[in-house]
This record gives sequence, C-alpha cells and structure tokens, in this order.
Amino acid sequence: MTLQELLQQASQLKLSSLHKVSGIYLIHCKSNNMVYIGSTFNFLGRSSRHFKDLKAKVNKTKHFQNAWNKYGEENFIFIPLEVIDQATDDTLLERENFYLLGMPREQLFNSDIPAKTIRFIKEKLR
Repeated sequence: MTLQELLQQASQLKLSSLHKVSGIYLIHCKSNNMVYIGSTFNFLGRSSRHFKDLKAKVNKTKHFQNAWNKYGEENFIFIPLEVIDQATDDTLLERENFYLLGMPREQLFNSDIPAKTIRFIKEKLR
C-alpha cells in the first residue's frame, strides 16, 4: 500500500466528527513524506495528546520528535484512516499492524513494527 493510497482513503473521514470513535490513524509529515501510524479508542483525544507531546518535546519516538522539531507543526497533519466499530485492544492492534506492515519501513516514524499490545507494554514496564 502506498502513502498516496492511504491518503486518498483517509480523505473521506473528518476528524471533527470522530470524538470518542475508535480506529487507525496516521500523522503525515508533508516535508519528508513520512508517517506515524497508530490506533486509538478516541481520535480527537489521541490527536490532541500527540500534538501536545510533540510541542512539549517529550514524544517517545525520537525520529518523529526530531522531524517535528526540524519541520514545525505546520508540516504535520493527523489523518483518521479507518473507523472500527466496537473496537477491542486486539482488533485495533490487528488493523494497526495491517497498515504498518503494508508500508515501506523507510516511510515510517514508528519504532515498533509490528506494534505490540497495550498489555505487553504495561507488563514490560513493571
């Protein structure tokens, strides 16, 4: 799947109508044409958190944070890719990995490919 195909698919979803809606999203850097792909139970909340962390320079994905610092907020856009009704951790993870594994690695900011479950990450932190 190419980035252009993803962007075309996503153009039909409007972020403002997706409060407390689950699914898969990407954050596109227009300057270097790279993306971060993630999953969420709340598109609006997740987009706010990403941009808040990036502005505060505390995003945990170093490559992503460095691009934000270099290119600036105006070059990044949060784009909902897919709405998932009655989402669970497992369905979100499955769909997120579908998109991650379908993209060329060199176009991704993501450091964990494939993505890991929330439970796995919480257990690792203990």
